[in-house]
Amino acid sequence: MGLRLLTQVVRYAREHGSVPSFKQDERYATRAPMIRRAVMLKEDQPSAHTSLIVTVMGPDRPGIVSLISDRARRYEANWAASHLSRLADEFAGMVHFEVPRHQADALADALRGLESAGLHVMIAKSDADEAPSGWRGVGLELVGEDRPGIVSNLTRILAERGVSIEHLHTEISGAASGKPTFKVAAHLLVPQSLPVETLRVELGALGKEMMVDIALGDRQPAPASGPAAASA
Repeated sequence: MGLRLLTQVVRYAREHGSVPSFKQDERYATRAPMIRRAVMLKEDQPSAHTSLIVTVMGPDRPGIVSLISDRARRYEANWAASHLSRLADEFAGMVHFEVPRHQADALADALRGLESAGLHVMIAKSDADEAPSGWRGVGLELVGEDRPGIVSNLTRILAERGVSIEHLHTEISGAASGKPTFKVAAHLLVPQSLPVETLRVELGALGKEMMVDIALGDRQPAPASGPAAASA
């Protein structure tokens, strides 16, 4: 409807107390049939899968991962994510399985059966599909010369601000200068009430104090510089 026609309609309504109506010109009437569709509302269906977080530790030897994956295959579990390492001659691994709900308990029992092979197994089960409301995910990366207290100071600040650590990976690598480099990669759950910029400022102050680079979100940390120090 053009502005001129709209103005005329408003003026007519003000003067006569009603809106004018005219028979539609059939030359411009649509011939398309009216489509009627029912609108149905339904509740979200719960996920058909359960998450099992499995931690396995024990003396390292060939075939441990094969034992774990074989049991997962038997119970139709999806190997969603994992972190497996050999630390001081010990095997340490954490695996996230997504398993059909009706198979979850059977898989958990089968994995606990690995204890007869000399492994220590811990299992946590979760039916939650998403992080709780009121939180947002934030990535964190830290790079710097290795020194005592990096993890301790970092986690203290996160705990004081009510930040939950969903995933944390650390490693020490050699450098061309011969000084070891300490790296942290983490995924955090940050309360919506805490601005990311506020957390960034606090961690930036820690980074300057400990001579490491800390980045949140999509930012990438630059290589660390400054005097050397020793182990986390």
